[in-house]
Amino acid sequence: ISRTAFYKYKDFVFKYSAGNVSSLNLSAVLSDRAGVFSALTAALYKCGANIITLNQGLPENGTAAVAITVSLAAADITPEELLERLTKVDGVISVKRIDGGKQ
Repeated sequence: ISRTAFYKYKDFVFKYSAGNVSSLNLSAVLSDRAGVFSALTAALYKCGANIITLNQGLPENGTAAVAITVSLAAADITPEELLERLTKVDGVISVKRIDGGKQ
């Protein structure tokens, strides 16, 4: 960004998790089949997780990578329990936490 833009907006940009929100960054590899992505987001909903950001890559060699940031502020589930439930979703090949375990 330009120096002008930096100084104009520097006092208005904050890290999302700077407040009381417990956010979790996840990386998942999904099977390239119909309904897998939908099943993953449904599982997040059932766990009470609120999706903040979501980025899905193009499928390659039968799999698709997904990066997800979720808020667990309103959820009654630990990050470890969430990961365990997501790995049980049919078509989810792997799910890992990519924020180094910080909350």
